Amino acid sequence: MTLFVFEGLPRCGKTTLIRELSKDLNALHIYEIMDKNCCELLPSEIGAVTQRFFFNNDARKYALAKKYAHKKIVIMDRGYLSTIAYNLCLIKSEKQLLKKEKQLSKKYRPGTIYVYIRISPEMSMARRKKKPNNPEDMWSYFNNLCETEIFYEQRLNNSNTIAVDGSLSYRSLYSIIHSFILQRENAKARRHNSR
Repeated sequence: MTLFVFEGLPRCGKTTLIRELSKDLNALHIYEIMDKNCCELLPSEIGAVTQRFFFNNDARKYALAKKYAHKKIVIMDRGYLSTIAYNLCLIKSEKQLLKKEKQLSKKYRPGTIYVYIRISPEMSMARRKKKPNNPEDMWSYFNNLCETEIFYEQRLNNSNTIAVDGSLSYRSLYSIIHSFILQRENAKARRHNSR
């Protein structure tokens, strides 16, 4: 089967979509943040961690996806691209991070399909319940959201990506993505059966 990685700015709706899609498609749901036992961790539960934690988290997520990808559809909430984008905004060691991105791209990108739910930084901020604009709070600082949007637009502009307008109604978004995943899987099954 296939690994589908959902990306997008905060509050684009991806986590809610993933939860429902994984149930309806009998897909493996790989959470955004996982502990060493592959159980979901909420951002509020992780406390202060080094960036190594997030790269290790990505390694756990992709290892789990690889383990099950031959059996079923796998849907991942954020992949290594989000970790790179996050680090580029907060740490600013661009040269080192871009080198890391290149390594991770070779390791994780082949065969991956991206579902990019596109919303503007303005919409991401408007959907947030509390509105701090703190540069150290990655996902609530407007300039970081703008930089991340540019990052996603540059990297998720290829044939392995479906970009969907995140301002659509939830039902419309769900229907588009559900149909896309089924079409990809049916086409893959037909190719496999014709061999």
